[in-house]
Amino acid sequence: MKKIFLICLFIFAGTVYAQQIECTYCGGVIKSNYLIVEGKAYHPEHFLCAKCLKPIEGEYLIDSDKFYHPGCLSPDVNFVCDVCQKPIRGTYISSNGKNYHESCYHSHVLPKCAVCGKTINGEFIQNGAKKYHKECYSKSVAEKCAICGEPLLGNYLIDASNNKYHIEHEKTLKRCDNCNQPISLRTTSGGVTYPDGRNICMTCKNSAVNGYFSIKSLFNKVARKLSEYGLNIDVSSITIKAADRNELKSAAGKNYMQNMKGYCSTVVKEITDGSKTIIERKHTIFILDGVPSDYIESTIAHEIMHVWISQNTNIDHSLELEEGSCNYISYIYLKNNRFNSSALQLILDDPDPIYGGGFRKVKSKFDLRPLADLLNYLREKRSI
Repeated sequence: MKKIFLICLFIFAGTVYAQQIECTYCGGVIKSNYLIVEGKAYHPEHFLCAKCLKPIEGEYLIDSDKFYHPGCLSPDVNFVCDVCQKPIRGTYISSNGKNYHESCYHSHVLPKCAVCGKTINGEFIQNGAKKYHKECYSKSVAEKCAICGEPLLGNYLIDASNNKYHIEHEKTLKRCDNCNQPISLRTTSGGVTYPDGRNICMTCKNSAVNGYFSIKSLFNKVARKLSEYGLNIDVSSITIKAADRNELKSAAGKNYMQNMKGYCSTVVKEITDGSKTIIERKHTIFILDGVPSDYIESTIAHEIMHVWISQNTNIDHSLELEEGSCNYISYIYLKNNRFNSSALQLILDDPDPIYGGGFRKVKSKFDLRPLADLLNYLREKRSI
């Protein structure tokens, strides 16, 4: 790339001593005043313009290691600014094959910040076709963290309520043991710790359902709705119990899993009456209370499906098929009753290979098909 500089000529006058200084042009020994230009010595009459071959006095230009009078070089190379079309004298900026006066480049070529309108000189942030100073982007354009309010620059996380937040908050904040969202003042108005050790955000706490009678009422509602879909059970064989985490752990025993929200315990008895043997099944459904009704109803729907499988099949199903089918019934119930909440999202996003993976397999096979198809499949098949 050709570069031309405007440089002042310095003349050094001195007496020649013992050492011999040779003229770069003629090679002769310099015996009187001489010039030092770009580290080389010249007789004053031998510092010549490469164009007109006359001595240069004062200012000069350099092009490809040759020296020129300023007036001799410009017309020859047509070296003009690509913005103002005026000749360039001195330092300049070359960009993408074009040359500019420094002032023209800064005023007309450098990008302008889409917020403040000022020239961007250095690092910038581009969003689509627009460019920004980092500070302008952070203050005026960047989305803000739902937890701390600071700009979101780089990667971030999104919770089930579409709150966007910095990844580092994962290390410092507790998650709600019900909805699984980070507990913070900005997003959930904080949270509480229940006596059983559960951390519950205030969003869930403020609409929590507690106690047997409330849970029983919701059970009746869910059983009635599922019956309308074609899922019928013998409700007289079911006992409902509201439970905290400790009671649920005790009931589930070795079957307990972290953040389990319900458990169905089934006792099967064979009763002999003369020559007839009757199979009697009694079910106890434990429901974790202290959380909003949509989560409780989702859990009830899941446990009712366990009851239906016990009452209507004699197959030892794979956990993937049974738990996946139970989650699918919860999904159908929430979706049909217009529950657009994180309870539904938790089912859709469940990473567990049995509960989540099984659900996605069942949904893939039976979604948009009559519920009877799934029920008949469970009567005949062990796995999916």
